[in-house]
Amino acid sequence: VLSATGRHRERPAAMASEEPDAGEPDVHSLIAAAGDAAGIAEVQAGGGQVAAAEAAARAVVKAAEEHGVLLAELHEVIGLSAARSAMQAVSVEDPTLTISEIARCLSPDSMAQLKGETLRRTDRSDRITPNELKKIFRQIGLDLNDDAWPQVFQELERDSTGRISYTEFVDALERAEEECRQCGIAAAMAAGTTLGQSALQAGHGLREAADCAAGAALRAAAEFGMVPADAAALGGRAASKLASEQSLDRVQVADAAAEAAGIHAMRAAVEADLTLEQVADEAAIAASAAAEEAGSTAQHVAEVSARAAGVAAGELAAEAGNTAMKSAEIAAKAATKSAAASGLPPYQAVEPTATAAARSATRAALNGGHPYLIVAEITRQLNSQLVENLKEVHQNQPDRVAVGELK
Repeated sequence: VLSATGRHRERPAAMASEEPDAGEPDVHSLIAAAGDAAGIAEVQAGGGQVAAAEAAARAVVKAAEEHGVLLAELHEVIGLSAARSAMQAVSVEDPTLTISEIARCLSPDSMAQLKGETLRRTDRSDRITPNELKKIFRQIGLDLNDDAWPQVFQELERDSTGRISYTEFVDALERAEEECRQCGIAAAMAAGTTLGQSALQAGHGLREAADCAAGAALRAAAEFGMVPADAAALGGRAASKLASEQSLDRVQVADAAAEAAGIHAMRAAVEADLTLEQVADEAAIAASAAAEEAGSTAQHVAEVSARAAGVAAGELAAEAGNTAMKSAEIAAKAATKSAAASGLPPYQAVEPTATAAARSATRAALNGGHPYLIVAEITRQLNSQLVENLKEVHQNQPDRVAVGELK
């Protein structure tokens, strides 16, 4: 429906005009189809946004199990399927479907510009023709496909004059924008909690499950045009739900959820070409939302936010080719800034600042190709049970192993 510049995300799949692949569908397409079918069936049975998104998410997980696909590979499939199903529930009784699609594509800046035009038109007639509306859109860098304009006017035209109320058009966009936001929340929470719980049930660790939950939720939320921090915050909320659903330790869940949310926010912010400071801020916001959802204290929320900000800034610096020392310095500054903004006393900011600096220095060193630090990084991620498993796997085997065998 819409092509635009300066948006936070790509055009939704439902509006893409790519030619379908004539070959056999891949496994992920089959899994997505199973999710979409379950979502549609739920809508036809009278289910709303939440029920449709949850049905789609469950079907995706079930189909993935049948096809032998790893849960960690399902972020995109489950997120998109939940999003499509939630939107399907909305569109059943939506008399302004085209306007809803437009609203789903608009960035906050674009919406603000359209509202600003409403104020400028107060001294003139509020009635507007298709060509006039098209001109307004193009002036702010937006361009509707030609076949969408008649649909917009059909949905809003109250008489046969060929004109609609511009104010009414913007009001309809605002209503659709809020509807899309609620839809995005429903889809994100359904996709995230379903995948996270499935990961725990499959025997994955808490951090892996939190990463699955956050990744799936962020992908679903991003489909509705949410900015990185908001989308990742929903990912953190979904990961935090693992505490109540599985009766896990809330502090551990908060740490895992905040870390996952911060990392995914960092990735999304980088894709949106934000500055280093903005990336750190987005990560801190997402981590804070995750910790709050898990019921953390104000102090703990401030600590995980500072850690997330520091890690995001430091790892971004490391990826940019900075030395270990410089990356650690950038991480420490970002963590300290976040801690100060949260009112965290300096002595309580030491741990998150040090953690962020250490992780960033390690990342920079690894990028520099230091082999012993790679071994150290592996060691840092192992726990005692995994070490015992490694010993048992290679009992009574030759001491020399090839790369393939080690993998």
